[in-house]
Amino acid sequence: SFRAVAAASKLDWIDLNCKTIGKLDKVDRVMKFTEFTVQATITVPTGTDETKVHRALEKSEQVCLITNSLNSSTKLVANIKFQ
Repeated sequence: SFRAVAAASKLDWIDLNCKTIGKLDKVDRVMKFTEFTVQATITVPTGTDETKVHRALEKSEQVCLITNSLNSSTKLVANIKFQ
């Protein structure tokens, strides 16, 4: 999803590393994932508009097939590195 959004946004990027942390809770006597936090670390060229990077990451989360298939809340935590 991110590659398509970045290409459409004409966003140059060097590296993207994502880690997802899930929270398990007992709901109605059944263990379920109730929350996911996606920690995205992206490296972009120096001088890249940080707002544009955040918008691309947020849009990617909105159109992500996996995220949209989950029955839990998701949260995006973005860390932008310039190189």
